[in-house]
Order: sequence, then structure tokens, then C-alpha cells
Amino acid sequence: MSTYIYIIRDGSNPAINRHKVGSHIGTRDALIDEYMDILPNMVLELFREVISATELEISIEKQFASRRIPFTCKTTEKKSEWYLTSITELVDFINDNSKHVSSIRSIYDVMNGI
Repeated sequence: MSTYIYIIRDGSNPAINRHKVGSHIGTRDALIDEYMDILPNMVLELFREVISATELEISIEKQFASRRIPFTCKTTEKKSEWYLTSITELVDFINDNSKHVSSIRSIYDVMNGI
């Protein structure tokens, strides 16, 4: 089964460079449906098939650790998947770590203005 890395942002305030990075097994439409109830203004910035979404996510977490947005809820130890950084920096990092990106089967890429 294919795994995808995705980047979304809350489109309600485009001036804020807040992006969520995650992995997904399924279709682009299923991902959008999953978020539309909780983030109706969600903008899908990137949806790309990758060889190892888990490894790539760990690399992103390490690289952008200082820009990770903490949860405000104190009942969980889980860290947020939201980062305060530009889409360009995230996409450049993903591209630079190309060993994780499937160049043959990249099926969908949305990069607003990139």
C-alpha cells in the first residue's frame, strides 16, 4: 500500500506560516475529507507518495524541532505535528531528502506559488 507525506495549513489566516506535516495511507480525497470537518479552511500544500513516510517524518521532526508548535492541552504527552515555518523550507527539506521521495510514482503535488 502506498504511503504519502502531506503538508496542510489552516487557510483562515494565510499570514501565519503554520503548517502540519503528516503521513497518510489512502487517497488525496480521503485526506481532505478527514480534515474538512475540523479545518474547513484547510489548504493542502503537498501530497506526495514517498518510500518511507515514517523515516521522512522523523527527519522533519528533528530538523524543525525548535519550530514545532506545542499542544495547549496538558493531558497528552504527544507532540504536535504543526510547525511554524514556511512551506518553502518544508518542501526544500523534503526534496533534499530525496531518498525518501518516490520520484517514479509522485502522483500529486500542490505547491501554492512554488
